[in-house]
Amino acid sequence: MKAMRILAALMVATLTFGFLVPTAQASETREYAVKAAYLFKFINLIEWPNESKIDNFVIGVVGPGPFGPSLDDIEGKLVRGKALQLVTYPMVKLPAPTDQMILFIDRANDDKLDKIINDLKGRNVLTVGEGQKFAERGGCINLVTVKNRVRFRINVDAVRRAQLKISPRLVKVASVLLTDKGKKASFEDYQDILAMNL
Repeated sequence: MKAMRILAALMVATLTFGFLVPTAQASETREYAVKAAYLFKFINLIEWPNESKIDNFVIGVVGPGPFGPSLDDIEGKLVRGKALQLVTYPMVKLPAPTDQMILFIDRANDDKLDKIINDLKGRNVLTVGEGQKFAERGGCINLVTVKNRVRFRINVDAVRRAQLKISPRLVKVASVLLTDKGKKASFEDYQDILAMNL
C-alpha cells in the first residue's frame, strides 16, 4: 500500500513538472519574440551617422543569446533600403562591432557590462540590454518586463555618446527617459538628439 502511495505521488509530480516546464519555456519564447520585434523597431527608429555610406544594418548579440529562432524572422528584412544582418559575438571580451548596429547584451553578461560599454566608446552602436539598471550603467536602451509586458527605458546621454539620433515616435512610447545621473530626462536633455525625419 505504501509503495502504491509513493508511485502515485511520483506520477503526480511527473505530470505537474511535465506541464510546468513547457509553460515556462513558452513564456520565455514569447518574451524573446517580443524583444526581437523591439530590436527591429529600434533599428527603424534610430538614425546613424553616415548611413548613406553603409551597405547594411546589423543586429549583434553577445554570447549565444536567449532568442532562439526569434531573430531569424527579421534577418534580411530591409531597413531604409538596406538589408538587415544578424551577427553573434561568442566572446564578450571585445565584441568589436561594426558601426550602424544594435548590440544586444543579455542579463547573463551583466557582470561584464561595464567593460563592454567601455570597449564601445567612440562607436556608433546602440546598446540594448535587459539587466537591472542597464540604462543607469551606460547602456542606451534597457528592456524591462513589467506585469508580464516588455517595456523600455532610454538613457539619452548614452544615445548622445554613440552619436545616434532617436525618432520622436520612439521617445513617445518609452516608459522612462533618463540621464546618466539616473534622473528623469527633460525635453532640454534630449532635444538635440531627436531624428525629426524618422
